Amino acid sequence: MVVGPYLNIPQVRQSHPVTISRAAFISRAFFTDNGHPFQFQDRKYLEPIYNHRYRYLVILASRQAEKSSYIAKDMLSDAILNDHDSLLYVTAQQRQSDEFVHRKINRQFELNSELANDYLGAGSIDNIRDKLLTNGTTLSFRAIGQSADSARGIPARKIFFDETQSILSDNIPIVTECAQSYPENSAYIFAGTPLSTKNVLSQKYFNTKQYEWIITCSHCHHKNPPLGIEHIDPSKAFLFCINCGKEMQAQQGHWIPQNPDSPLNGFRICRLMTPTCTWRTPANDGVLDKLDTYPEGAFYQEVLGIPYDVGNLPITAEEVFACCEDRALIDPNHPPEALIQTPLFAAIDWAWNSSESGQSFTIMSIARFNNNRIEILYAKRFTGITYHNPDTVLSEIADCCNRLNVKVIGTDFGIGHKENLRLTGLVKAKVFEMQYTSSLKTVEWDPVANCYKIGRTASLDLVFNRLKKRLYSFPSQKQVAPFTDDILNVYTEYDPNWKRVKYEHAGTGPDDFLHLLNYFGVIAEKYYGLDIR
Repeated sequence: MVVGPYLNIPQVRQSHPVTISRAAFISRAFFTDNGHPFQFQDRKYLEPIYNHRYRYLVILASRQAEKSSYIAKDMLSDAILNDHDSLLYVTAQQRQSDEFVHRKINRQFELNSELANDYLGAGSIDNIRDKLLTNGTTLSFRAIGQSADSARGIPARKIFFDETQSILSDNIPIVTECAQSYPENSAYIFAGTPLSTKNVLSQKYFNTKQYEWIITCSHCHHKNPPLGIEHIDPSKAFLFCINCGKEMQAQQGHWIPQNPDSPLNGFRICRLMTPTCTWRTPANDGVLDKLDTYPEGAFYQEVLGIPYDVGNLPITAEEVFACCEDRALIDPNHPPEALIQTPLFAAIDWAWNSSESGQSFTIMSIARFNNNRIEILYAKRFTGITYHNPDTVLSEIADCCNRLNVKVIGTDFGIGHKENLRLTGLVKAKVFEMQYTSSLKTVEWDPVANCYKIGRTASLDLVFNRLKKRLYSFPSQKQVAPFTDDILNVYTEYDPNWKRVKYEHAGTGPDDFLHLLNYFGVIAEKYYGLDIR
């Protein structure tokens, strides 16, 4: 097997070592999905991407731009050339993961019998979720769109995130922790088709060098802007120069960074530069056909690979502050005696710190159901050096709940599970864990997991509906503003993979207090046996 300057793997099949590039190796070892040799002749834009082993790479791509083929070939290259490597592929839905394995991974072994004989022989494991090659390399395939539990704890040197735009943003830092055992050579690939500018994939791309394929016209020598809507004209069924209007060759471009000071690498690949690009066809599926038939947002996202904002803020600041009343947050160290005699509830969202998401802080709140409204009495975000010790945070939360005679505590399941077990032994209240799912049901009890399963979209619909109806009661705007900002850090967008509108964290600040309101809704409805809607 031959190797390139990017792979420090000794040659094993020729008596005289031959050094070739990673792209050349891939051309020799792999095929297109339909069995043809994989060549870079009409894919000049892909060759620089294939030729490097990026530690961090973002690919913003239109549909049918061979992003999944890149992931598969890069994954397989590492798998067969690196002994005892550990690779993890994650995507939004299980059907997407299964399809990737069948069409992109297994297909290469079917097309190359020598590859199959060498690496899927005796002692190997070959199934839809896990593979163990004869050289000791493991490949794992998981769906983490709404929950990261399936990938949690899998050791992986390199993690491939596919359809990143459809993965819940809060799940990404959980999965990146799988690579923490490989500090010297960990690597992350994020690929997908953009949705809105606030989406996690778009935000990651904006933080990179933002390489764009820049074509200089061979006729007028004008350096064209990045390929986009300027290069679309219903009267021109070809890629044209925006200066002279004459035809350009898509392969005659170069990658130029638009944000060169960034240390991270990111590339945008659109349909206009691919060898399979057509402009008008009898099947009505060319670029100009889609210009006529697609909604504007879908054309930008699916054909041009450009983020397009079609999402909305689910609520305004005015609607949130309309829930405020002329009162203050209580002092939990000196609570009114009458308050302790009423059923009080607590909600907690535990901190999760990682290199991917940065530092977060545990937040807790106390509430009661009063006059047919969920009344927020107290809230605290545990910031500052004093709370760097989780034992300090846990002790204060337990003391507060016991002092206020809290009846029920709702808290996040998964990240905070260890802390929840410790909390249960310290408080008099009943502790119920809450886990978000993709279910269309708002909430249901899971006796096996011993927690409430909450449909993320369905339950957050209820929270925003309650806010608009003023079924939550907040202290004065001045006191609650540091927490209500969390509510405004969430936006909605339509996700074609899930075929529904979803709520996403904008990444401009925390959204933890919003989830506490959700937990309070579940607790109050279950405790009193009524609907607060």
